[in-house]
Amino acid sequence: MTPVLARSAPSGIDTAPGAVAGVPAWFAERRRAAWQRFLETPDPARGDESWRFSDLGQLDFSGFTCGRGGTAAALPGDADRRALVEP
Repeated sequence: MTPVLARSAPSGIDTAPGAVAGVPAWFAERRRAAWQRFLETPDPARGDESWRFSDLGQLDFSGFTCGRGGTAAALPGDADRRALVEP
């Protein structure tokens, strides 16, 4: 099987995290243990994301309605959403 991401250059997770000055010993040990667990974890396979390939056509949405007026047209547009988050 061909890998999903081909690595052409080292990334930040290709090497173990280095020692950090000033951190407690218990924290350094937790980091080391987490790195070891990461190395032992297999790469995800396509089948690991079964939810991603689910057929939504099998779901019954008849009991659900839109919250504002019952139609998608009643939902706020982009300008309305921007007004909510901009000062």
